[in-house]
Amino acid sequence: MNERQMQFRVGVVVFATMIIGGLLATLSGPLTTSWLPWGRRSYVVGIKVDKAPGVDQNTPVRKNGILIGRVKSIEEQADGMLLKAEINSNRPLYAEYEPHIRTTVIGDATIDFEFDFKRKRLPADAQQVAEGYVFNGAADESPFDALAKF
Repeated sequence: MNERQMQFRVGVVVFATMIIGGLLATLSGPLTTSWLPWGRRSYVVGIKVDKAPGVDQNTPVRKNGILIGRVKSIEEQADGMLLKAEINSNRPLYAEYEPHIRTTVIGDATIDFEFDFKRKRLPADAQQVAEGYVFNGAADESPFDALAKF
């Protein structure tokens, strides 16, 4: 094998490595991958709250402890805040779920969709919420607020 063939093969390997590395970085990054044929599909729901302490773009959204999406945008309105969350399409949400904003001691926030399965059951005819549905949420007390009341 001469020098020219070896340079060509090394170039092909470097180029392929760059393409594969770029794809892997895109798939594992925070950006949406819905433009890819195998990318995750998602839908956007709104969460109406009075206050949103610690919430920002990319704040995690969970359902029963499982990550289902992230906050896409925050809109300030006259009577509170409207959070728009991008939810993975394979994670259905129902109107019976109630979102809660929870903050940790260090100020990080999460939005948790909860349904009390111990007290009541999800109706058999419950339909998944459509794109643009707006939930009424609540901001739970932070740990410091609870200590201050104690």
